[in-house]
Amino acid sequence: MAFLAGLNDYLLKNYRHSTFEEAAASGAPFCLHLHGHAIVQGSIAANDTYDITVTAHDGARHEVPKTRIKLLYPAEFADRVQAQIKIDADVQARQLEPIITVKQRYFVKNKTIYTLMRTQEVLLVSLLEGEVLKGVIHSFSRYEIKLALKDGTPAVILRHAILDIRNKQGRCYLKSSQQTLRDWTKSELYIDPRPRSELRPGLKKVKIKRRKKVIIR
Repeated sequence: MAFLAGLNDYLLKNYRHSTFEEAAASGAPFCLHLHGHAIVQGSIAANDTYDITVTAHDGARHEVPKTRIKLLYPAEFADRVQAQIKIDADVQARQLEPIITVKQRYFVKNKTIYTLMRTQEVLLVSLLEGEVLKGVIHSFSRYEIKLALKDGTPAVILRHAILDIRNKQGRCYLKSSQQTLRDWTKSELYIDPRPRSELRPGLKKVKIKRRKKVIIR
């Protein structure tokens, strides 16, 4: 079976990683971009299965469903991240809501993300409310993609908030496009074990005729 070199090892090590859990343990302040174009800043006090609890600077606690969160990053990078976010007015005008049903989301295959991460291709990632971020993939997990923006500025995108992901030439990396394009198969990481006869062009199987056994009476 064909595979991408290093993908399984990467997933075993990183697939369960959670920025919410990491932030809750550190107590460091984060900025969270929520649906409705709201930005909440504070420390993550609790990370539950479907919600997080954010403690604001004034001490107020807010319970936020994870499906409302599109993007987050350490508060110290707020000015740098927000200066790099562009808005697609056409997407913004659609007023898209969070997509709760998993099957209806704009999915990106792990093998696609892994290949893009390893090649460090510059990407344009569009979110459901029109935000567009430009950067390369630093890392990813089951629910997150961490981008390195200009000058390495970090920004964590929630995978459920993605609307589109393309390179600068406009090539789409959503599952709906990659089912046909299969760009991961063109990567140097792609390994496709084949039968020996296929690996040696021109080698043909030769049918050997068995001699009939002659019995002398």
